[in-house]
Amino acid sequence: MWSHTFTQSSFYTISLSHYHLRSEIGEGAKSSIDTSPYGYDFFLKYVVQGQRAWRITSQQNTYTLKADFTSQISPLHLFKAGIEFNQYDILGDILKVEPQKTFFGKPSPDDPPLSFSSIYQYYPRTGSIYIQSKLQNAEDGALLNLGLRFDFLAPRASRPAIELIPKTQDEFEQRVSGFVPAEFKSRLSPRLGLSLPLTPNSYLFINYGLYFQLPLFDYLYSGLNPVHVSKTVPALVGNPDLEPETTRMWEFSFKQILLNEVVSTFTIFSKQTNNLIDTKTFIPSKTRLAGDYGFAEYVNSPSASAYGFEAVISKERGKFITGTVSYTYMQAKGIADVATQGLNYYQWGFPVPGKEYFLSWDQRHTIKAVGAIEFPWGIATNVVWQFHTARPYTLYPSKDGVTADDPTKIFFPNNARMADNSTLDLKIGKEISLDGEKSRRLYFYADLRNVLNRKNVKWQDSNGRVGGELGDPSAFYEPRRTRIGIRAEL
Repeated sequence: MWSHTFTQSSFYTISLSHYHLRSEIGEGAKSSIDTSPYGYDFFLKYVVQGQRAWRITSQQNTYTLKADFTSQISPLHLFKAGIEFNQYDILGDILKVEPQKTFFGKPSPDDPPLSFSSIYQYYPRTGSIYIQSKLQNAEDGALLNLGLRFDFLAPRASRPAIELIPKTQDEFEQRVSGFVPAEFKSRLSPRLGLSLPLTPNSYLFINYGLYFQLPLFDYLYSGLNPVHVSKTVPALVGNPDLEPETTRMWEFSFKQILLNEVVSTFTIFSKQTNNLIDTKTFIPSKTRLAGDYGFAEYVNSPSASAYGFEAVISKERGKFITGTVSYTYMQAKGIADVATQGLNYYQWGFPVPGKEYFLSWDQRHTIKAVGAIEFPWGIATNVVWQFHTARPYTLYPSKDGVTADDPTKIFFPNNARMADNSTLDLKIGKEISLDGEKSRRLYFYADLRNVLNRKNVKWQDSNGRVGGELGDPSAFYEPRRTRIGIRAEL
């Protein structure tokens, strides 16, 4: 890293870095992995023979050049600019075979397993350029932040152009007719931040931004060079032409000093996201007559939105007691929860939902209270209480795990809610000085989590059972946990 201050108010930094990451899943050589389907008991509840057919080696080398320039143009104007360039070397050697399952988690032994196996190596490039100005008004202290950012992605790969060739009136076969180079992707994103004093005790804050998130390299490249595994169906094809995820976010906030030590804040926010990743399954009519199960490909299609408000009252300074109480209302809607949702719906035999629904992280009401209390004799206490209303899950009961109890009922995700969630945490401590200068001290403490031992639900199955058929205890968040200790500083 190189840093140079060439005037009293301006400097720049330049850095070069290399990051290496290697990970492995599974043991032994790929040739030793048994890809035969699992063996199940008669009721398809337990695996009685076979092993997980996973052997994954992934490696990533990242070479980064970064430069930043900062200048205090005037006492009220700070200017910053910078560039970043990343060169990647991505290697993936994947053997991954999974049984097909029903929505209820039961295996489908009559259907061929899904293969996610592939070998690839690509050299994508990413980078960004930004400029930012911070301006302050000397008279009233108003602060304006303006920024502009340019991001780019060069996938440096091609996707297969697949045609469906009719063999007979009811039979088709897939054929790769060529390869289409992925396009260079670039985006401009403006940023705006404004802090405006309205009165000596009240302030208005406005924030607006357009943000871009590049897709994971696995979504771009996995499956482009599939590895044939006998008696399996290739499940998923990467798409190097995926567009970056786009998020448009704005926020208005009003802050009022009520008393010398008490401050209230009210914030309204909205977040709209497009070009999220999903999978689309390409299956022509009656192709299974030809043994052709089609293919699924990562695509940009789902959108999601979140909006709400937050009210906060805080006492950040003062004797005896300080803390914050906040209430947040939020709604989060979209048409896909996970990137493989389209493939899952095809596997389950359900139609893809055609309208938005409440996403799994939609948490409507949240109340949080954090306090620090100083008692006599040097005893300090910290209390944290949190309450969240229920998150959604999908209730679609089935007695046998294969067919729904009511097959005429239209499947729609996240149509029910779990129980509310509440936790109370408490920490009590006392410090004892061993000398007059407090250079040697003992600190006694008790740390209690979930003091009321509330059974907070983490997940439920489609029958509404917490922990599923086997009552998995990990379906609950942690029960009461108490730690008592001494810390010495000598």
